[in-house]
Amino acid sequence: MASSSLTTISESVVQIDGISSRIATSEKEQNAVADSINSSFNQMIKLAIENSSSVQQTSQAGNDLARMASELLVLMEHFQHEQEIGESGIVQQ
Repeated sequence: MASSSLTTISESVVQIDGISSRIATSEKEQNAVADSINSSFNQMIKLAIENSSSVQQTSQAGNDLARMASELLVLMEHFQHEQEIGESGIVQQ
C-alpha cells in the first residue's frame, strides 16, 4: 500500500512537473508575443510622428508656393504693364 501511494505521488509529481514546464513555455511565448506587439506599436507611433512632420513640411511648402505664385503674378503684371507702355510709346507718370 505504501508503495502504491509512493507511485501515485511520484506520478503526480511528474504530471505537475509537465504542467509547470508547459506553463513556463506558454509564459515565454506570451512574453515574445507581447514584446512583438510592443515593438510594432512603437514603430506605428514613430511612423505617425514622421507622417505628421511630413504633413507639416508639405503644408509649409504649399504656403511657400502660394506666396511665390503671388509674387510672380505681381511681377508679370508689372512687366506686362511696362510692355504695354513701351509698345504705345506713352510714358505715364
